[in-house]
Amino acid sequence: MNDGTHDLDIIRIDGGRAAKARDVVSRESRISIRLNDFEVVALMCSPVSLKYLAVGFLFSEGFVNRKKDVHAVDVDEKEEVVRVTADAGEPPPHDSAEGRLIAASGGRGLTGADFAERAKALKSGSQLKIHPDTVISLMKEFLGRSKGFDRTGAIHSAALCGSNRIEVFHEDIGRHNAIDKAIGQAVLEEMSMEDKILVTSGRISAEILVKAARCGTPIVMSKSAPTDLAVKIASEANITIVGFAREQRMNVYSNAWRIQHEGR
Repeated sequence: MNDGTHDLDIIRIDGGRAAKARDVVSRESRISIRLNDFEVVALMCSPVSLKYLAVGFLFSEGFVNRKKDVHAVDVDEKEEVVRVTADAGEPPPHDSAEGRLIAASGGRGLTGADFAERAKALKSGSQLKIHPDTVISLMKEFLGRSKGFDRTGAIHSAALCGSNRIEVFHEDIGRHNAIDKAIGQAVLEEMSMEDKILVTSGRISAEILVKAARCGTPIVMSKSAPTDLAVKIASEANITIVGFAREQRMNVYSNAWRIQHEGR
């Protein structure tokens, strides 16, 4: 079974003593996403759930808008390419005429447009509100599912949640990729994302907020922190950011009215 990991023979040194051992490491592959025979991008990623990754990336970047736009997705693991046939909408402007390589560490997508302007144009109209206990419960379930990180220490997780449970969950060496996988599954299963909570294991950065705005998800939360630009964008795009959601604590950085805390 391809679970995105690989067993290796290593030398483990403990207390000055060396011994042979086995360890589990994350797999990393260069996957080309081709849309109608044009290479849009090459992603360094975990080579699992590639169908969802390709569709999620194309949705996030504005190439496709819904499931019916996508006619076929062919995953060629041997050639490390995903070929998507679709009625492609007008995408954001590219940095170059050919697809570019995006490392697993993240960085922005293909678009050169201003992050804040893209998100503000997709301002959330959702009136979703949740209780802090829901945040804690969802984060506990989220961390409990993050087995890839437990095994390797090198895997990010992402989820789309309803008001009381995780509905979509994915892992990848890249936090952006994990989110795109979750988005791709939601798109292909025609799942509304406007009443969902986006959960990520990594920092909440500006490009993550653009993905959330594109999906219509009104709440983004993480066990980690947001950046100042992400908070600025979220405030203007009517998105709630919850960071450092751990145990019984959390920080609410924008649109706190969605978190029904005491004292309001």
